[in-house]
Amino acid sequence: MTTKIPPTRDDYRISNECYFCQDHGDYAEEINNRLVYEGTLARVVLDRSPSVTGHVLIIPKRHVERMETLSDEEVLEIHKLKIKLNKVFTIAYEMTDFLDMERNGAGAGQKIFHVHYHMYPANRLKSSDILNEIVIRGPKADDDELQQESKRLAKIWLDLYPER
Repeated sequence: MTTKIPPTRDDYRISNECYFCQDHGDYAEEINNRLVYEGTLARVVLDRSPSVTGHVLIIPKRHVERMETLSDEEVLEIHKLKIKLNKVFTIAYEMTDFLDMERNGAGAGQKIFHVHYHMYPANRLKSSDILNEIVIRGPKADDDELQQESKRLAKIWLDLYPER
């Protein structure tokens, strides 16, 4: 039996397809397995190659390449998701600090040209260690571990915010 390997981020960059806009096949299943929260305009998912435990992405549903082209509504929802995520991190990882990062354009190291924000629980490592981990990304994490962690975070999210 042959195992199909999902395309990497660089595969999508080369093929000019948007990694985050794939709503079918292996990608859709992969996202659903890592989903923490699905909002109206954006979703929160665990990164498939986390730099630290709890490393999540906030991704607008609409294809937007650069943050300055987000709608006011998208900006507001994404900001509210960041605030809520901080409370989730506080419960899940017993911390109140986090690192929020977005690469806006190729010169900033953006590889997937669809706006997305990286959120890292920050007391897991010193800030300089997190930044080193961001630059030197680890291998793709175990799918089962990611699915378990996303369910754990999703449960905390729903306990904190039962309404949408």
